[in-house]
Amino acid sequence: MATRGKLRVLFDADVLLSAAAPRSPASAPFILLQLTELTLLEGVCCPFVVEQVRWNLAKFLPKVPEIEDQFLRLKATLVEVRDPTARDLHPFRDLADEADLPVLVAALKSKCRYLVTRNARDYPDCADGLNIVGPGWLVRRIREQIARL
Repeated sequence: MATRGKLRVLFDADVLLSAAAPRSPASAPFILLQLTELTLLEGVCCPFVVEQVRWNLAKFLPKVPEIEDQFLRLKATLVEVRDPTARDLHPFRDLADEADLPVLVAALKSKCRYLVTRNARDYPDCADGLNIVGPGWLVRRIREQIARL
């Protein structure tokens, strides 16, 4: 499922929205999506996350079509995995709120190493090798790894 040698990360809706409407080209979400576009990371999303982004765009930024265009361009660089089924969610129901559970389970089921979100407090630390991190943390970690080369 994961491409050999690439770091596989699932992006939460808040990170995708921030990348589509960056305050700066140096923003961590924007940098992470650029790394995905350059195929240095394997970025993952699911239809549930995409729908959350679209809902937020329609509600908060309805008259800014260039942000929608940027989101669609970024989305095209991501691997889209299936949403978890109700049966998939059930064993994990105590790990996150109902609204966040599909994102967490999609990351677990698609064997991501990281779930990147600006709302890490919404997700507990969980097993199965999944780390819940903020975009800034992951960018710093990648920079540290590059510096060691």
